[in-house]
Amino acid sequence: MEQATKDFNTGPDWKVKGMNVILNDMKGLVLASSLNERLIGKNTLEIKDPNGKEFVKEMVATATKGEGWVDYQFINPETKKLEERSMFVKRLPGSDLFVGVAITK
Repeated sequence: MEQATKDFNTGPDWKVKGMNVILNDMKGLVLASSLNERLIGKNTLEIKDPNGKEFVKEMVATATKGEGWVDYQFINPETKKLEERSMFVKRLPGSDLFVGVAITK
């Protein structure tokens, strides 16, 4: 787990244009983000996308069920452009963590 967190945060293999890999706990705390290092250590449970969708809460709910897709809008911190994104989230067995991989539509 420690190595995966480090790799997601700093590894060039995870910093692919149009993709984001995250590791969160079920309370919304960001443990790793390949796209936005400023989110690491922050609780994002209450944030909303530009349309007011509480997408992190939806990610947690989806991960609680096991796995699935969550659609949302996102302002890319690198390009500053609004993007339509989909994230596949999956709960890590035996933990209160989930991993997510987002793609730009």
